[in-house]
Amino acid sequence: LLRKPKNLAATRFSLPLLSQVLWNGKRGTAMPSWRALPQDDLTALAAYVQTLHQPAKVAPVSPEALQHGNQIFLQNCAPCHGVSGDGKGAAATALIPEPASFKLKQPDFDYILQVLSDGIAGTAMPAWKNQISESDRRALADFVRSCFAVGDSGEH
Repeated sequence: LLRKPKNLAATRFSLPLLSQVLWNGKRGTAMPSWRALPQDDLTALAAYVQTLHQPAKVAPVSPEALQHGNQIFLQNCAPCHGVSGDGKGAAATALIPEPASFKLKQPDFDYILQVLSDGIAGTAMPAWKNQISESDRRALADFVRSCFAVGDSGEH
């Protein structure tokens, strides 16, 4: 597949996002719609996918580091991923597949660093290793992880 299937263990997904992807599929990828499945099966599948992610312990991030990551995000990522990280930047409507919403998914820190370094083949996500320093990529990864809306994940 031109765009590799998502590593479901490398990202924490919200239940609304999983439900939407299972119901509608993922435009621009090989992910089909599963509307033929009963709703109870789709709900159970979404809950199961959430169990695949076992998050690593993450050190607390200072407000200053998050602010620095936010500045880098606004300069480089907001045109596609939106100012708030919701995937609704000005350029988002022209991209297939659409940019990630970090409100609905929380990639692992190491996965974000890999994506920032190498990009994602088959998408508009470029490699940033030659444009953004490693320390700035780390601050950016911390900021991206901070965008996840825990209240929307089905957890309390």
